Order: sequence, then structure tokens, then C-alpha cells
Amino acid sequence: MRHTNIAFAVLLALLLVACGDDAIEEPVIEIEGISIEPTRLGLIAGESATLQARVTGFGNRNVLYSSSAPAIATVNGMGLVVALRPGTAVITATAEAETSLFATSLVTVTGTSRLPTITSFSAAPEVIQSGEIATLSWEVLGEDVEVSLQPEIGELGDATSVEVSPLETTTYTLTASSAAGSDQASVLITIVGEAEDVCVGDYTIGSQDELAALRPCRIITGTLIIDGLEDVPNLTALASLEEVTNLAILNNPGLESLKGLENMTAIQGNLTIGGGGGGIIELSGLELQQTQSFGNDNLTSLEGLDNLLTVGGKLSIGLNDNLTSLGELNSLTTVDGDVFIFDNDALQFMDGLGSLTSVGGSFGIYDHENLERIIRLGRLRFVGGNVTIFRNDALVSLDGFGGLEAIGGDLSINFNFSLTSLASIASLTNDDIGGEARIFDNDNLDCAAQNLQFTVVGICN
Repeated sequence: MRHTNIAFAVLLALLLVACGDDAIEEPVIEIEGISIEPTRLGLIAGESATLQARVTGFGNRNVLYSSSAPAIATVNGMGLVVALRPGTAVITATAEAETSLFATSLVTVTGTSRLPTITSFSAAPEVIQSGEIATLSWEVLGEDVEVSLQPEIGELGDATSVEVSPLETTTYTLTASSAAGSDQASVLITIVGEAEDVCVGDYTIGSQDELAALRPCRIITGTLIIDGLEDVPNLTALASLEEVTNLAILNNPGLESLKGLENMTAIQGNLTIGGGGGGIIELSGLELQQTQSFGNDNLTSLEGLDNLLTVGGKLSIGLNDNLTSLGELNSLTTVDGDVFIFDNDALQFMDGLGSLTSVGGSFGIYDHENLERIIRLGRLRFVGGNVTIFRNDALVSLDGFGGLEAIGGDLSINFNFSLTSLASIASLTNDDIGGEARIFDNDNLDCAAQNLQFTVVGICN
């Protein structure tokens, strides 16, 4: 029993010694120190510079910055110092994990400013209706700086903001000037619905009076259908129109040209002149059943569309018996949907579309009695859908397609009884045509002499 007590006492003493060692173990200090560069910094009022603080050791190395004189020099969380006015300020960089560790830089600001600086200039809101108020706000650095606005709105003095109420879309320019020089910044305030020129909804026009009612419209947000004009030779009443979602010019016996649409540069959806190229004319939700009455019988020119650049949907020009030229469409560069040109009996040379580079959908030219040549399509590089040349009785060649590089769908050339040459598309390969090539019933075409680089499905003639 005595030996057991001695062993127990020895064991207890060892445990107490071990516990005592743990109790006096010193904690590990992770952050060892902090330094800052440069330790002295000279700035001119209006200038800025960035201090670099470096924390040594392990763990959290974040740095907290502060200025002893924020009115003289400020500092942000990244160590950027901005000099405001003459004097001295001490910038302190403190280790976030160990606030007893810090480093300082002495900043001396002199009073000679090189150039005033506009650090911010903004408008809130940037888009308003005519007559509403927007606030212009700014911040400027520098000494003895005078601030002015153009368009001029009066003396600004020491103000850092002002309210404005422009009647039209206006660019405001802020100028900060001193003996040393100047700085400028600009903001744009956009006015929507200027002079009630945004016309919302769909419109169907069938008379001169209805056409005149749209005279103020600069933008029509819906579909404009012009159908049934008998004694109106042109569209000069629409001279203000710049943009429309869909435009359909259908059965207008008196219409001779599209003069009046010169300011229109973009059609977001479909453009239909005469017929729609199918049994149904689709206009973004509206459907018009096509009948034999569709067409502008006396339309001889597309004058008025000279500045049209883009069509976001489908372009259809058909059933215009006296239309002789498409030359006024030479500014058009892209059509995102289909292009269908058909049944324009007086059209002899397809001489428009000289700037067209791409067609997102299909391209069809068909049912022309007198069309002899397709010219001025030399910039067309890509057609996303099918290319169809069909039933053009007098067509001799496809010269206008000489620049075509890729067809996303099928190539179909059929029932063109006078066609003799495919030279302009002969260099296309099977890789350039996404679908099949079908060429048949062109009575005067000798396919063997065309040196085609692509494969034709079935008999080629």
C-alpha cells in the first residue's frame, strides 16, 4: 500500500509540472511590423499621390489609413492622398491586426496650384421629359478657381450644384479656370417626347387627312400601314419621321414615289412595299391577308428611302407594276430578316442594294417578266437562309452576286428561261453552302460550261 501511494504522488507531480508549462507558454505574435513609403511627401494643392504601406509577418495584413488634418490632405483606404490647401498633415498607416504597430508619412502641401481639376460632374436624372428638372453636381480641386457652365445659366459663385430644365436634349459643359489654366467636363441630359414627336401605337392611313395627322411624328413605336391613298402622289407629310417599328405601303393607286421619308434611317421590324411575298403579310403581331389588290400600281420610284440604313425584320418589295428601279436603296447595309423582291413587271435592272453586306434570313428574287440583270450587289457577303432565283423570264446572268461568300441554307435557281451564266457564283464550294444546291429548268443554261465548284443535286440545267 505504501508503494502505491508513492507512485501516485510521483504521477501527480509530473502532471502539475506539465500544466505549469502550458500556463506560462507565450502567445505567437503574427504581425511583426509596418512601414510606409515615402515617409515625406510634397504636393501642390489639387495634386494627388499614393502611399505604399507594407506589413510584415503572418495573417491579416490589412492597413488602415488616417489623416491628422483632412482639411489639408485627405487619404482613402487605398492610401491615395489628395492635397486640398497649403499646410502639413501626417498620414498614419496602422496594421489592422495589431493597432499598436503604425508608420507615418509627413505630407506638405504648398499653395501654388498648377491646374484646377474637375474630379466629378454628373446629372441626376440624365433622362427627363421636356420641362422637368435635373440637377447638375460637381467637385473641383484647386485654388482661386472660377466655375462656369455652358449653356450659361447665370453666376455660380461657390456653388457645387444647380438645377436646370432644358426644353430639348442638351450637353452641359463645366469649365473650371484659374490663372494656371483650366479643366472641362461635359454631361448630356436627354429629353424624351420632345414636342410630342413620339407617336405610340399602330396607325392605318388611308387618306390625306389621316396622313397629315402624323406630321409631328418623329418616331412611331408601332406599325404604320399606308393603304388606300388614291389622290396622294407622295409621303411628304411624313417628313419628320425618322424611325418606325414596322412600315407597310400596300395598295395606293395614286402613290408615285416615297418622297417625304428622307429622314428615316431605321426600321426596327418589317418593311413591305406592295406585297408581302406570301399569302400572309406579318407585321409584328398584325396579319393582313394578301389579295390581288395589293400593290402600288403607279409607284415608279423608291425616292424617299435614300437614307435608310437598316431593316430589323423582313424587306418585301413586290406587285408594283410600274416600279423601274431600286436605286434609292443604295444606303441600306443590313437586313436582319428575309429579302423578297418579286413581281415588279417594269423592273429591268435590279440596280439598288449596292451597300447591302448581309441578309439574316433568305434572299428571293422571283416572278419578274422583264428583269434582265441583277447588278450592284457586289458587297453582299452573307445570306443566313436560302437564296432563291425563280421564274425571271428575261434574266441573263447573276452578276450582282459576285461577292457572295456564304449561304446558310439552300441555293435554288429555277425556271429562268434566258439565264446563260452562273460565273458570279461558280467559285462557291460545298462548304460555302449550308444546304443543297438545286439548279433546273433554266432552258438556255449549259451547266457543264459553268465550272461550278459546288455540287448540284439532281440534273443541272
